[in-house]
Amino acid sequence: MTGPSGSPGYHEPVSTGTLAFFTIDHGTASTAVSLIAPLEGRFRLLATGIAPHGAEVDAMLEDLVLRVEAVEPGLLDPVAGWRRWARLESVTRGPRRALCVATSERAATDLRRLLGGRGWRLTGRVLGSQLDPLDAVAACLDPDLDALAVAAAGRSDEEQRLRARLLPLLAAVRAQRPDLPLLVCGPGDWPTLEGPGVHALPPADAPLDGDDPVLDELLSGAALPGPADTDGELPDGRRVIGASVATLAQLLDRRIEAVDIGHSGGVRVVAGPGGVERRLVVADAALVPEEALDHDELLEGIVGWSTLRADPASLADRFRNLRIAPWRDVAGDGARLRSAALRAALGRLDEAWRDTDRGAPPVGDMLICAGGAFAAVPPPAAALAVADGMRRPGARPLFLDHARLLGPIGALPDDGDRRRLLVDLLDDALLPLGSVVIVGDGRSTGRTPAMLRVSSRLARQEVELAPGGLHLVDLPPGMPAHLELEGREGGVLGLRSRRVALEVSGGLGGLLVDTRDVPLRLPDRPERRRALLEAWERPIWGAEP
Repeated sequence: MTGPSGSPGYHEPVSTGTLAFFTIDHGTASTAVSLIAPLEGRFRLLATGIAPHGAEVDAMLEDLVLRVEAVEPGLLDPVAGWRRWARLESVTRGPRRALCVATSERAATDLRRLLGGRGWRLTGRVLGSQLDPLDAVAACLDPDLDALAVAAAGRSDEEQRLRARLLPLLAAVRAQRPDLPLLVCGPGDWPTLEGPGVHALPPADAPLDGDDPVLDELLSGAALPGPADTDGELPDGRRVIGASVATLAQLLDRRIEAVDIGHSGGVRVVAGPGGVERRLVVADAALVPEEALDHDELLEGIVGWSTLRADPASLADRFRNLRIAPWRDVAGDGARLRSAALRAALGRLDEAWRDTDRGAPPVGDMLICAGGAFAAVPPPAAALAVADGMRRPGARPLFLDHARLLGPIGALPDDGDRRRLLVDLLDDALLPLGSVVIVGDGRSTGRTPAMLRVSSRLARQEVELAPGGLHLVDLPPGMPAHLELEGREGGVLGLRSRRVALEVSGGLGGLLVDTRDVPLRLPDRPERRRALLEAWERPIWGAEP
């Protein structure tokens, strides 16, 4: 590799006589490591592993080397100096906390959209139009805050008056907390708000599309001072994953979408051949958000996706424990527990994606699933989670970044280096989960059946699809198939046509054909809801929950 020397997240190797290197993705719940080396003229993924956050990284890397050496002695010769091999690293940190200080409700809403879409957790708000000085000072001096975010809704006389009302408060806070950064959003001037620790941001109603690395670092909080830690200089994995997705889009000449659900937040990015088109980071899209520990309504939204038979209080406690100790409940029905949380998290991320977009949200021709949440459930359950949480008519192939390589590779600053690695590693890095086909658009689905014909090298199947259900077709990874859908009335796949033909590919989760409503409609009564979810999950888990 050339080019990455001296860049954050890349450690230049001492001369060891090998081009083997490690990737390390530091998460808030787990750490994923991989060993990559050239074989027969191309880089290959030789071994990968994962351990809870806080595990000794060198021990994990040594385990990779020993495993490869045990299977293929001499392949990595010499191995004695593995500690000096190059490392590509990225890190996912917990969300930064900010207090919203705004002139009006409108400015506060725009500010929540801007920072909330870059992974910040907004702990509250102080409005110039409803100012209570004592409560405002107490909120601004909260020791857990990482920054104050300041915004106005324009330059009108009323907005100027409200600015003037907030300035004494901000001056007093700066005098008491000179170390607390201020994120000041335009438009308009904020007299006396200048100097060290004051960062100028675009207007709070600015669009979230595009990819500006400098602005993204500031918006994500990565460029702000924080607690001292050993990974403080490493690139933010939620930001650099966009670089990998953009490089893949250029390589494949397709629009690519990626979604990452982890312990401390969710990421969704769409990139085309021209680069990143939109990226959203949402703290509330974590597998189980921190707020779920105290907010019953949010927790109920997660519990509502579960088919586990337990009293509501015990089930709620199990989801809380999943937040506190994410490695608990791995065995037994732990996969079903995580599957329910994953569907809810994707739903929250999709809702934020639609709410923060001014027009039609961009969608990708293929979807890459990443993050520890996807790795903890079987492939068919991951495909079902995507179908439940990110509902739109159409067909899309799904892939899994099983070794969590996209973050570390995105840390490479040179696009040519990323391109060369991804060309070699594409088949190793992205496992095919299968394809999801959502038939209806909410107007005809649920009333009339549709005919499905699937032709592949293995067999030809013809099935009448019952409305409002799921059908799982066994289609092995890499197996192409010709699919025909014929509706009895109305359109299919969101199109006016009653008959559609398309090519799909198989995967570890097969082919999932979905004839349920768009958007999904679920009963309010818990027993009826669970019975319906059980019926939908039956082909996924292969048995009664």
